[in-house]
Amino acid sequence: LYSIHFATDFFAKATRRERRSNFELISKLLPRTAILLAFALSYALTNVARVRIYEEGIVSGKNVVVVCIYHIGVGVLCLVLCSVSIFMLDREVKDSLVSAAKRKQE
Repeated sequence: LYSIHFATDFFAKATRRERRSNFELISKLLPRTAILLAFALSYALTNVARVRIYEEGIVSGKNVVVVCIYHIGVGVLCLVLCSVSIFMLDREVKDSLVSAAKRKQE
């Protein structure tokens, strides 16, 4: 936040029309709301999985390997869902990945 404040003050010589508020600058740095929601949902799901699958599974005496595999499966599922949501919703990421894939084929 300080760097944004410093940059705003440093470029204060710009006309008022060209200046942006700190909120506008920060909002442009953050990903889209849907992507932030996907991250939040992923965080919630992995925490629920940690408590419900991992910790309760170990306390109840289930096979530790199986419990760990289930918990890792939830993490991989969350990773896939977040990756798909970023790829589908963030045009810049999608364009750069497609461009990199095309360059690799050449």
